[in-house]
Amino acid sequence: MTDELYFKYQPRYYHGEISSYEALLRSHIDNFNVEAFVYSIKCSASFDLNIILKVLQDRKSLHICDDVSISLNISIANLLDEKFMHQCLEIFEDEKNITLELTNHDQTDDFNGLQKSILLLKNKGVKFALDDYGKGYLNTDNFLYLDVDYIKLDRKLIRNINTNYITYSVLKAKYDHIINVLGKVVIIEGIETFEQFNLVKEFGARLLFFKANSDY
Repeated sequence: MTDELYFKYQPRYYHGEISSYEALLRSHIDNFNVEAFVYSIKCSASFDLNIILKVLQDRKSLHICDDVSISLNISIANLLDEKFMHQCLEIFEDEKNITLELTNHDQTDDFNGLQKSILLLKNKGVKFALDDYGKGYLNTDNFLYLDVDYIKLDRKLIRNINTNYITYSVLKAKYDHIINVLGKVVIIEGIETFEQFNLVKEFGARLLFFKANSDY
């Protein structure tokens, strides 16, 4: 972590109460592209380890209850890094209620290696989300079958669902497949209107949805 970067902790609400927080990486520099910066990092495993430690440190200093989950992004390929996994297994021996959201799906296609690492960390109580599904990564569909707890739909799947029936149908078909075939929970973010909210609310019970975040 550099001095220019910090975390904003966005609360997620369920039935009117805070159910979890999402750690959003931000910069003090104007017009700084956080996503491009993270994608350009060469020592990604070391960076993500620092991210995990920083979030855990913040949780203590911000007095976020240990029984409230915090989710944070890591690059999916780092689950194949031996040092990264060794340190994570040590960290999560004691630290609980963390969800790792897997991004940058185009950086590896080692499905078996990823599955092995996910199961090792799940045995320590870590939960997993496949982030950015629908963003356009070529091999993302393969990763739907990993033993993750949540599938987060990219906001581009949400745009125009209240004005374009084809877009709505694509979203509904993906939701039905994830819920009925894979048995996973879907997270939808980026909802901007009441019309969108009402449409996705009708999908079913195994769905979490959050309003659009202007700082995204």
